Parts: sequence; C-alpha cells; structure tokens
Amino acid sequence: QADSDSNSGKFTETLSLVQLEEVVHAHFPVKGKMRIAAMIESVNEEHPTGNGRQRILPVKTWGGKVTVKYELLYKEDINFDQGPFLEAVRDQYLQERTEFLIEVERQLQVLHRVKEEEENRLFVAANTGGWKQREKAPKGNAPGPNFPHE
Repeated sequence: QADSDSNSGKFTETLSLVQLEEVVHAHFPVKGKMRIAAMIESVNEEHPTGNGRQRILPVKTWGGKVTVKYELLYKEDINFDQGPFLEAVRDQYLQERTEFLIEVERQLQVLHRVKEEEENRLFVAANTGGWKQREKAPKGNAPGPNFPHE
C-alpha cells in the first residue's frame, strides 16, 4: 500500500529506504530502533532470487532516490533458501523468543521466592501466636491476607 500511496495509485514494486523503514516499523511496532535498523541494513546484502544472486539495493531512480525492490525481500532461491531480510526477521524472532522465555523464567523464580518467603512468614506467625495477634489488630493495619480463626 505504501507503494501505491506514494505513486498516485500505481504499483512500482519499489519503496524508498525511508518508506521501507516506515513499513517495517508499522509491521513490527514493538521492535527497537537497533533491530529495525538491522532489518533495513539486511536489504543491502546479496539476495538469492533464483537465477544467480542479485542485489536488492541500491536501485537508483531517475530522481536519484535510492529504492528497494520490496517483493524480492520475500523471495527464496531455487533451493528454498531465504534472503537476508527474512533471515534477519527469523533471527530476531528466535532471539526475542529466547529473551522472552528467559524473562518469564526469571519472573517465575522471583514469584516462587516471594511465595516461599510468605509461607515461611506465615509458618513462623502460626507457631509463635502471630495468628492471635493478627486477630486483635484493627482491620486494614494487619499485614498480609485476612486468615480465618483457628
């Protein structure tokens, strides 16, 4: 759509680097600037397109504007090898997935540690008469959840 929008409704099969970056950012809104930049830089690498190797960039138009043949970003060669752009997308996906799983595991460990600390606190409170003390405390000032009487 960015192609036809900038060319009076005609498809040229090319986008400027600025347009490509805008499209990539629109499709991957949570990616940071460095990851978007890595994806954009990947279009400057050689790309397998079937009949030998072809560069996607740079293609200069009559106005001197550098453009990208965006359809080539998604093409595979005759051996079904993906090009550098899709490779960058895939690599980032795998890296982000790994980062996400590590963060989930870290948060679960924190939650487990907090739960153990709370269980220890409740055990100590139950064995030292803390339950009775909690019953006497005015509501709203008692730490932790309200527990039923023994």
